[in-house]
Formats: sequence, structure tokens, C-alpha cells
Amino acid sequence: MRAKSLNTGNERKGVILLVVLAMLTLLTVLGITFVLYADSSEATARINLESEKIYQPQYTEKELLQHAIGQLVFDVEDDTLGQQSAMRGHGLARDMYGYRYSGQPFSMGSPPFAGTGLGLNDRPFRGTGRLESDKFNINFSTFYSSQNGQLVPEQIRDPERLGARTDPSLPNAYVGGFNPPYTFADLNHVFLAKLGTDGQVDEPSFVRREAMGTTDRAIFQSPLGTFNGSNWDFSAQVWSDPAGKYRMVRPRTAEHPLFPAPADGYGDVRNLPWGTHNDAVWIDLGVEPKTAPNGRKYKPLFAFTVLDLDGRANLNAHGNIHGRDQTGNPNQTHASRDGLGPWEVNLTRLLANPALVFFGANGVAGRHNQNGTLSGTYLPQTLWQASPHHTHGPLDGNGGMDVLGQANPYQQLGLPGSPLGSATS
Repeated sequence: MRAKSLNTGNERKGVILLVVLAMLTLLTVLGITFVLYADSSEATARINLESEKIYQPQYTEKELLQHAIGQLVFDVEDDTLGQQSAMRGHGLARDMYGYRYSGQPFSMGSPPFAGTGLGLNDRPFRGTGRLESDKFNINFSTFYSSQNGQLVPEQIRDPERLGARTDPSLPNAYVGGFNPPYTFADLNHVFLAKLGTDGQVDEPSFVRREAMGTTDRAIFQSPLGTFNGSNWDFSAQVWSDPAGKYRMVRPRTAEHPLFPAPADGYGDVRNLPWGTHNDAVWIDLGVEPKTAPNGRKYKPLFAFTVLDLDGRANLNAHGNIHGRDQTGNPNQTHASRDGLGPWEVNLTRLLANPALVFFGANGVAGRHNQNGTLSGTYLPQTLWQASPHHTHGPLDGNGGMDVLGQANPYQQLGLPGSPLGSATS
């Protein structure tokens, strides 16, 4: 019987095909894996690179500073654009001249503060100030509400005009300027901050206790709220009452749910380096919102601290040490006579030892030296040996004797026609 032969040729060919297909599949998987890994690595590297980039805001600091100072000095118009700024009604120009006009508010290209016909706002400080019935409503921004799917103004109020507009396109009649004949940190000058006797800000700029209803200091230690021992409490009625938004310039959480409460009872920002608490609140000046590269929208806000210069001394300009004793020898004291300039303001009325302003002390430089002594041409002896005054006008410019025996600083100056005789006598 013949044995049957086994033919394995075809089987070997099938195995090789399977091996080839397996290798191709493996290589394909490796290629796809590499592509996915490379794509993931590229995305990770791009994200890391983006996170390390410093994106400059679309508003520059110079632009924002110009915008803020421009509104603070010149105020804004009463038109639709100006109604978006909480500065409206509080600018220095309106505080000085008022803004009287008839009809429609002027555009930004019109003569500033000229009114209909020139001469209506040409003299300063002749206004009446805020009217008694409307004095607590210090915010002249226009707020909007949704009606039938559209945003419409709740009311439009204009500075120096009583009540809300009866015609949304036309301001009410002018009833008295916001430029009274004085300057003080009160409801007529909301831009001014009020200092306490300790030198700290008691009421920030654009905040008034009378308007906030926080005049009772036994309840409200600060103008914005009270401290309960662990946290600041801002539960005063002005923070939630719908009419309260007109009694403060700072944005409220009631209208802006994501906007935080003040950092403390005096505001959001500390501008004064010597302050022990904040001294300024955020103000919306109507700057258009922008969108950051990450998609988040942002809007610049501003915080002002405006201090009155009345009663203040400029240590860079006031005072001198030209004083001499009766024999004409310098004694490094103040000298003054004719009041010709700021150097004749006597710092001894304010400082116990004003000479330190000039000498310096404890390593801190003075105005003219930093080692405790004066040197150079500032020495009083040098001034004492200067040329005599001109005979046509012997004014004593530095408060001391330039030449011994002439223009004595303690002798009243005689002018032509005066009982003392002419200036050359």
C-alpha cells in the first residue's frame, strides 16, 4: 500500500502572509502612536509657551492715565457717552466754572464750558452748589434695565439740573452751578478726600458719609461700613436699596453680582504710602471693555485720592535759613520780609527743627547737603558779601541783609509816595 505524501507548501505561504500582515499592523500602530504623541507634545509645548508669554493689555498705561486725568480736570459732557462715566459732575473745571448751556449737550469738539453763547461760564466760583433736595444723589451715571428684550435707561439725571429728564434727549433747565465760592471736602466737592486729625483719610475721594447714610460714627466706624470684630460689614441700606446706587460712585454688587465688596471700610486701594487703611474706591469712567487673549473680558477702573493743598507746606520750596542775629552773623534761622516768594514761608510754624530740611540728618539728605553742614555758594556769608541792592528797587529777596547796614530785614520798605518816602531815600 502506497503512503500518502504530505504537501505543506501552501501552508508555509499562508504563515508568511500572516507574519507580514502582523508586522505591517505593528508598524501602523507605532506610526499612529508616534503621531498622537507628537501632536500631544506639540500641544503641551504650545500651552507652556503661551503661559510664559506676557501679554500687554490693549490699553497702555499712558492712555489710561490721560483718560483719567482728562476727566478729572475737564469733566465730561452730558451726552450719551458722558453718561457712562461716574466722573460726570465732579471734574475740576465744572467745580470752578460750572457748565451752563441751553438745549442739547455740546459734543467733545465744541468750546469747553462755553454754553450757548459765550460768557455763560467765564467767571469762576459764582454757582450755588448742590440743591438741597438733590444733594445726596452724587452719581450721575445712567443705569439701564431690560424691557421687552431691550436695554432702556431707568432715568437720566444731569449735574446742575434738578431731577430726571422729562425728555430723554433733552436736559432739564439749568438751576445753578456746581461751582460755589469755596472749596472743602463736602457734597459740593465730592472729588476731595477728607483727612482726619491723625493725617489718615477719613472720607475717600468720591465718598461722602452724608450721602451713604453712615454719619453715625457710633455705628459706622468708616464711611463704607463697620467692622464687626473679624470682618467688614457692608449691610447698610445704601448697598441694597435701588436708590442707593445714586448715592455712591463706586459700583455695587447689587448691579454687578460678580463685583466684590470693598477691601475695607475705607475703599479698595491704598494710594497714600503712609496710610494705615485704604483711601480710594474704584470708579467706572466709561472706558470700553476689551477682550484678553484668553477670551476673558476686562474693563479698566480707576481709584483717585485727591487732597487739598490748603494748609500744606512744600518742603522742596518753602522756608530758608538766611536768618542773622542783630550783629549780622548767620544763625541758620528763618528770615522773611517782603513775601516775594515761597522761600519766605516760615516752616518754624509747622516743624520743631526746620533746619533739618536743609541740613539732612541720620543719613537722609537735606535740600542742600546731607552731612549735617552747609557748603558752597549757599553759605549765608557769601550772600552777605554780595553787591548792594539797586537804588531804584531795594527789595530784600532772601529775607536777610545782603550788605551790612543796607536793606535791614527788620526795616519796613518805603515806596514812592508812601509816608516813609521814596524807595531810594
